[in-house]
Amino acid sequence: MIRAAIPAPDQAEDVGRMNIYVQARGRDPRKPRTEASHEYTVFTQASQCGPDTPYDSTSFFRPLRTGDVRGHQCVTIQRTREGLWKLQSDSVAVTPTNELWIRYVTEIEIENRPDISDAMGMEKYGSMLKVADRLTRHIVLVAAEGAPVRVESADDVNAYISDYQRRLATILPEAEFVMTPAQYRSAAD
Repeated sequence: MIRAAIPAPDQAEDVGRMNIYVQARGRDPRKPRTEASHEYTVFTQASQCGPDTPYDSTSFFRPLRTGDVRGHQCVTIQRTREGLWKLQSDSVAVTPTNELWIRYVTEIEIENRPDISDAMGMEKYGSMLKVADRLTRHIVLVAAEGAPVRVESADDVNAYISDYQRRLATILPEAEFVMTPAQYRSAAD
């Protein structure tokens, strides 16, 4: 899925770079926080995702609620005049025994060509959101289930993977990814 989200190669005359990364953290909320603990605050509205500025905007927000799991997913887009286009998805899933956070980022930077980096990012926007959705579903499922299941044989592994894929697909309702007016304007420019 991550490979499918990668935009087409740069034009030969353009100098640029692309980074894709995923970070994940978790903790047991029954244990004391430390200075290094990540914040697992659950947002209830899109305005909590970050400031909307000419260069940063919230493109998607959804609260997460299933069983004992509460959380959110925020997707933001950043653009700069220097040619950076960045999609960032942050998701939090919290239960009485689990706090999980995952971040998925795709950065495209074509030096001094924001038009090209923006076009490349927007071309694969839908694919990137599918990756972000799958990662969000994963932490919600892990938060809901807690401890990993023991597997003893190859048959157990295959059965677990098949069941995991089914549960992953159904743990949350389908998300309706909609571009904001700012994104429509940018995609048309």
